[in-house]
Amino acid sequence: MLETIPPEVLGLVAYHLSIESLQPPTSILQAYKRLDDTLSPRSNPNLYARIFKDSFDTSAATRRCTSELTARKLTDELELRTRALARLRRRVKDGNVGGVEDRDLWVIYILLIEHGMSLPFPTYAQSAELDNEEEVLIGR
Repeated sequence: MLETIPPEVLGLVAYHLSIESLQPPTSILQAYKRLDDTLSPRSNPNLYARIFKDSFDTSAATRRCTSELTARKLTDELELRTRALARLRRRVKDGNVGGVEDRDLWVIYILLIEHGMSLPFPTYAQSAELDNEEEVLIGR
């Protein structure tokens, strides 16, 4: 039955589930292989680019970027940011922030510059269910 639903409709459903729950659409991706093939970041970068645009301020990135911000670039940046935030969250939860890697500190620094100290954007890394950075975006 799901085979008859157009990929665009599946993408729209996944988008609304992600934005509303502040979590990636991992539960529906795992439910059915076709959904994973249709909605994964590699197959549907437009979905993740839209999630990025609705979750983060893109004006600063647009000013800094010398080339066009493609859906693939925004998807990659969403993955980078959500994984860095998940790793930081896990370190804070474990009480060991001393082991935060430089690459994650740079990501967080950029986020603070773009959004101020309050970081007023939804982030998948805030989800209590996501303790594994691999689950943050790609659901694996």
